[in-house]
Amino acid sequence: MRDPIDIIIPVYKNVALVKDCLDSLRRNLGEIAAFEPRIVVINDSPDDRPVTEYLAAAERAGEIDVLISNEKNVGFVRSVNKGIATARTRGADAILVNSDTVTFENTLAETVAVALLDEQIGFVSPRSNNASICTFPQTPHALAGTTIDPVSCHSVWASVSHHLPRYTFTPTAVGFYMLIKRAILDDFHGLDEIFDVGYEEENDLVLRANKVGFRSVLANHAFAYHAGSASFLLRDIDLTTHRNGNLNKMMERHPEFLPLVMQYQASAKYRAEQMLGNLVRDEAGRLNLVVNLLSMGPAFNGTNELILNVLEHLNECATDRFNITLLARRNVASFHGFEQFDRLACTEEVRSKYAIALSFGQPYDLNAVNIMEMLAPINVYGMLDVISWDCGYLRVEQKIDSLWNYVAKTANGLMYISAFSKQIFERSFPVATKSQSYAQLLPTKVAAYAERYNNARTGARHVFIAGNHFEHKDSLRTAKQLAEALPSLQFVVLGDGSEQRGNIINLQAGNVFDEDMIAAMAESSVVVLPSYYEGFGFSIMHALALGKPVVARDIPVTREILKSFGAVEGIILFKRNSDMPAAVTAAIQARKSSVDDSKAEDWRNWASGFADFLHSLPDSPDVYHLLEERITEGDLLRRIFDVERRLSHLENTRQPVPEVVSIAHKSAAGAAVTQATSVFALADLEAMDPGSFVDFLYERILGRKADPSGYNHHLLLLDQGTTRRDMLKSILRSDEYISSGREVSVSGLERPTALGLKRIFGTRKASA
Repeated sequence: MRDPIDIIIPVYKNVALVKDCLDSLRRNLGEIAAFEPRIVVINDSPDDRPVTEYLAAAERAGEIDVLISNEKNVGFVRSVNKGIATARTRGADAILVNSDTVTFENTLAETVAVALLDEQIGFVSPRSNNASICTFPQTPHALAGTTIDPVSCHSVWASVSHHLPRYTFTPTAVGFYMLIKRAILDDFHGLDEIFDVGYEEENDLVLRANKVGFRSVLANHAFAYHAGSASFLLRDIDLTTHRNGNLNKMMERHPEFLPLVMQYQASAKYRAEQMLGNLVRDEAGRLNLVVNLLSMGPAFNGTNELILNVLEHLNECATDRFNITLLARRNVASFHGFEQFDRLACTEEVRSKYAIALSFGQPYDLNAVNIMEMLAPINVYGMLDVISWDCGYLRVEQKIDSLWNYVAKTANGLMYISAFSKQIFERSFPVATKSQSYAQLLPTKVAAYAERYNNARTGARHVFIAGNHFEHKDSLRTAKQLAEALPSLQFVVLGDGSEQRGNIINLQAGNVFDEDMIAAMAESSVVVLPSYYEGFGFSIMHALALGKPVVARDIPVTREILKSFGAVEGIILFKRNSDMPAAVTAAIQARKSSVDDSKAEDWRNWASGFADFLHSLPDSPDVYHLLEERITEGDLLRRIFDVERRLSHLENTRQPVPEVVSIAHKSAAGAAVTQATSVFALADLEAMDPGSFVDFLYERILGRKADPSGYNHHLLLLDQGTTRRDMLKSILRSDEYISSGREVSVSGLERPTALGLKRIFGTRKASA
């Protein structure tokens, strides 16, 4: 048999809000008609004539089932308890509803339905625009400055709430709109009146019931608008003092309360939930997209060519769907001329305000994934090739196994520049097959690469060998073999830049001026690509744009590129190194290359398809699941890297492990004694979860474990909006840090102004 439901509404002044509250409840009361709902109103402002007259009229009209009028103002807690007493007498569940709330369709039905899912659920609150842990999405978000009315706030919630699971277990519920089951009312009675006019009273009730196993949940698919403390704002009381006093009472009774709240806020599910607010679209329906280019350097190479071409076309074809920001260092933005992208913003600031974060290249360090995780709830990585994993010596040097497995497992989207790059990555990391992917061969329309050479002087002065110093490019060995086999030819090789004699000019890959690269290609008679492994062959396309004959190793990507053409002339493939001299000779005799690229794609098509792919990702049903998993895996990854770093340092020094990176500073007297300075990156610290950050403050800066009161104090400061930058400055100025003699530096943080000079150096006299 179902228990009936009493909806208890304490009222204090503000007749307009009261009317909106009751009207919205009556409109939706039919959703729970089977529970014989009653509306119980307690008027706690008997001296407010508009409220008193309105409530009396509503009772006469049958719009209020029970009206209790206090003889004088007794406060929120005592008023609620009068309503609870009527519910207990009736044997009913209760729903506490603040008079500054608005109920929407499905608010009541879903709140009640979630309560019935589990007998141990004792308390249920819906989501809201302004109700502490019930608030979803949290501000700031794309519409935070324009969504203040109930309908708009509901619309914002509806746009992203479908990503959340049906309910979330929480350490407490919130009394602005809270269902309390009859079993709790019977055994634990009402709110404790020691909390006077309010704040913490519902937490006390929840914690009392929780001690015997009753749980509280948020009904994520129900929403109630909350104007927020409207009744309290009409009272002439010091709310801050009152709240702090009640919190102290709570902690005396329930010392587990704040640890439970902090544990919840440090959890992956809560942190994931906070980030989902970034998926709110702006008034024009656009998503915020950040292109993470922090690993991009001021140089010309294949990856940067890909990036610049895609940005050019995103600038043209995607700004109606995205607000696009380029996250790049200033010198890189200047070098590559990002100002040409007039519709794209550019910044050096790492902030969590984007819906989608895109990294064109695979990560090679922990900081890269930390930043991506922090930027946006949706992460997209370009896995251009996996040579660094396939070649054992590179894998050992770069330590990328766990990083790439993390990406394969938790990325919302993976971008591949050829079918081969997709195939090889998924074979190495099978879990990547579950990720959504954009696997499209980069453009093979020859004209897409021709503009670069519009003003170039062409010729046939040398044979150009593409590559770099890595073994798989094979450019240095190829140059030596061809130079010996064809001594009458001049060879220019893109390699390590080391001095070589005879008929070889060795250029330093990555450090060649753009005009020199253009000349090396344009003035060649043949372009040779000896690489054993490529994600895509840019040099083939550049050679074709110049009409140069090509000699290329017969590898999967080369065949994939050639398959996109019709007729092909002047491209000679070889399988064995011994075949190269003959292939080069044949290419010289061919004099030129040409292809039928009538069915090939250009950059506009590729970038447009990629933009479509990015735009589809927020509609995926697994956004929240992947985000929660990414945060969990990221936390684990950071712990693993920290342990490995400590073990490695211990192995190398056989001494106690210092804090992270040590930089030795000799004393002014030149003594042999050195003092270690611990160096940390601000971006890494801002990517930490709140609990880990507070642990960092104590353990890495102050050199001790956090005491419980200090730990909770700093977590509360973070929760109330104190920035990590300001908190770091405060710690670095503290007496404890200054007197400890420890040396800690945070890159990206301006040096804190010392507040303790008098203590350290004594009283100073003003200079004459």
